[in-house]
Amino acid sequence: MSQTYKGRTEPCNNDIGGIKNVYLWKWEQYAQTEIKGVRGSSLTSYPATVVYQFETLSDGNTYEDSLIEDNAYEQSLSVTLKKADLESNIDLQSYQNIILGVIVEGYNGIFRLMGASNGVELENISTAIGSGKSDFNGYNLTLTGRERFKAPLFTNLNEVGFGIDTGSNYLISELFEILTDENNNRLIYA
Repeated sequence: MSQTYKGRTEPCNNDIGGIKNVYLWKWEQYAQTEIKGVRGSSLTSYPATVVYQFETLSDGNTYEDSLIEDNAYEQSLSVTLKKADLESNIDLQSYQNIILGVIVEGYNGIFRLMGASNGVELENISTAIGSGKSDFNGYNLTLTGRERFKAPLFTNLNEVGFGIDTGSNYLISELFEILTDENNNRLIYA
């Protein structure tokens, strides 16, 4: 099979930049045959996965997919989440010591799957509350992954196999832990 090469003309300047949402979940190793699409280009099917949505409506969020040595790509995401609170502290702490799956949704409606084959690590998490009323209050996260191919793109979470967890209002113990049932499902207010 021969490789086809193309050039590129300058597109219209009507695209919107920025990150709208980030979706996180505990990454699992899947056989390459279970993740369908064109490697480094598009994603058409992923094993059914529940993801957790984090709105990133503030400025200062960046995503980069950079070619590094050995023809690999380093994927890097810096995210600012406004308002430090109890539920977010608990959720973000649970992501610290696991390998993550990460989807980055741009304002242009395009989704990128970080860490498709190897997962992503939460490199850094910091909390800031500032010194004045108008100072930033929230979290800064840095997530990185290393993949053989660029992050594949897609346009619809549900169509490729992702569902958003809509649970909220978790029951919290007096020790500020989210209560779970015998199957480790989080309990919510009815």
